[in-house]
Amino acid sequence: YRCALEKPKIILNKFRIYIVLIYNTSILEELSMRKPIKSVIFLLIFCLTLSEFSALKASALWNPPTTPTVNAVYLINTDVNTVIYQKNQNEKVYPASITKLMTAILVCEKFKDKLDTKVTVEPEDLAELTPYDSKVPLKAGEELTIEQLLNCILIKSGDDAANTLARVTSGSVEDFVEQMNKKAKEIGLKNTHYVNPHGLHDPDHYTTAVDVYILAKYAMTIPKLKSIVATQTYKLPPTNIVKEERILRNTNYLIMENMTKSYYKYVKGIKTGSTTPAGKCLVSYAEKDGKTYYCVAMGGEMKDGVNTAFSETKALYKWVFGNFDIKPVVKTTDTAAQVSVELAANKTKLLLKPETQLNALVPNSFKTSDLKIDVHVPSKVTAPIKKGDVIGSEDVMLITADGKLQKLGTVKLVASENVDRSMSLYILSIITKFFNSIWFKIVAVLLVILLIVYIILSVHFNKRKRMLNRRRMKKYKYKRY
Repeated sequence: YRCALEKPKIILNKFRIYIVLIYNTSILEELSMRKPIKSVIFLLIFCLTLSEFSALKASALWNPPTTPTVNAVYLINTDVNTVIYQKNQNEKVYPASITKLMTAILVCEKFKDKLDTKVTVEPEDLAELTPYDSKVPLKAGEELTIEQLLNCILIKSGDDAANTLARVTSGSVEDFVEQMNKKAKEIGLKNTHYVNPHGLHDPDHYTTAVDVYILAKYAMTIPKLKSIVATQTYKLPPTNIVKEERILRNTNYLIMENMTKSYYKYVKGIKTGSTTPAGKCLVSYAEKDGKTYYCVAMGGEMKDGVNTAFSETKALYKWVFGNFDIKPVVKTTDTAAQVSVELAANKTKLLLKPETQLNALVPNSFKTSDLKIDVHVPSKVTAPIKKGDVIGSEDVMLITADGKLQKLGTVKLVASENVDRSMSLYILSIITKFFNSIWFKIVAVLLVILLIVYIILSVHFNKRKRMLNRRRMKKYKYKRY
């Protein structure tokens, strides 16, 4: 097969690398391959290439004006739980220091209201770290509170602080990592595995963009963590060893006002990560006009002095805030369908309305004509019916710009009014049902059979009786003579 191919022509695309295989006609001829076989090979290659492009297009619910170059993206609105854009969202990536979110979660859940507990940094907490790793730096023998160390890992991204917290929380880093993986399963991280509490690279230390989102959202349910990740700078007080105050600056430039290129005032956190294999990573959330979005950008790079995880996250936030809104696409006052009603007094049709209003994230240009609604209701219902009784449902879908259907939600359909039952019709229906029932038919058949048996027996007995009567008459006649 390789002999039949020239050097692949590679088309570079920031989403993926597509390889278009150009078969060499002369070599195929040398191999005495017939034209039909060559055509089949070419067709297969062409179809495989098209399928790759189709899969890529399908991964984006809406396409931003500029395609992100980072390896994996997951952008979601949490108000209505709608994914806006995704790319390689389930592919394995390395989390780098985003790992520290899991570390912080376990620490907070262990110490809860005891974050002022003082702990000591041990030499073993610093032993594995190199001069090139991210550190506060802490010194062996330093005494700090749990809360101070949480600021160290989430703001400064200190690996030394992460090791210290892991040890004091579980007794050893190994036991802490075991708890990390247990917690990952508990909160629904399906494709994540940890081997350390800080995120330094290991081939067996991995996650996905979707899992990073789930982790970050869970972390933001803990008020202390939500507060820390939104902090631009933190003053670490003097300790028993370091006598001067240390200023910790957040590594997330989107919340740093002095980083004018990256700063975006609606971003509230959350965590950065960076190693050579992982690339530049960022998970964040932003709030504006009552709407909240989470964005995960994994595998960025430094381009013209700019971290693409920062710049592309900012661009995605600007795009969604400027072009989408949450609007009511189905209202409780809408008439969704009507059904036939049986046994009702003076009514043959019943109008159905949505039980609840459906709000959905849609483009600003949204019109009701952009909706496709599939209604699922029975052909008829039977009285009595109470207003609000659930009769059916409807699937609400948005017709996107490329003609595809994006499901927005499902709404229950309920009766719009009370429908009373007609007693005369009800009694008539009972009688009709009785006469049409299988039991009536069985009883009727049995009665017919019994009647036939009765008739047969009656005929038989009557015939026998007549015969006996004749014999008696003859006998009586002979006696007279």
